[in-house]
Amino acid sequence: MQRLYVPYIFQMPQWARYLLRGVAVLLAATLIMLLLMLNPVTDPVILIAALAFVLVSVSIWSFSNIRLEISDDGLFLKNGFSKREAGWQAIKVVEIKEIGKYFDPQIYVHYGNTKMIIANSVFRKQQMLKIMELLEMKLPATIFFASYHTIKKKMEEQKGWLL
Repeated sequence: MQRLYVPYIFQMPQWARYLLRGVAVLLAATLIMLLLMLNPVTDPVILIAALAFVLVSVSIWSFSNIRLEISDDGLFLKNGFSKREAGWQAIKVVEIKEIGKYFDPQIYVHYGNTKMIIANSVFRKQQMLKIMELLEMKLPATIFFASYHTIKKKMEEQKGWLL
């Protein structure tokens, strides 16, 4: 295991975080204006629409807060409202699977009785490759599944505009 002198923090770009937070605030403001315009809200359709606006704005806000930190102490994933942490000694297995129609890779880090999912839909391709490199640097090679290296090689060979 090599030492990391600086903790690595992975999250979506700052402009995307600000954009998503602005959309969430705009949805909440639209909901407030809608409820103020229709002061006695008795129609159940409006109540269901208001609930949908609240759920969408909260989920957009929490999606903009996803953050992964890799340091000498372990992995720390702030996933919206919950926080997960796994020390390097607690990690048992690291596997990778291709999910969905477009075969997006997801890294599953098994520790204790639970697992941490690091999804390619949240982090960009270059960030995912750096995360994989740091995991290989900090963990022994025996805990990686065989498919891990084949999918990583396939990711490195892919040419795409979205880096």
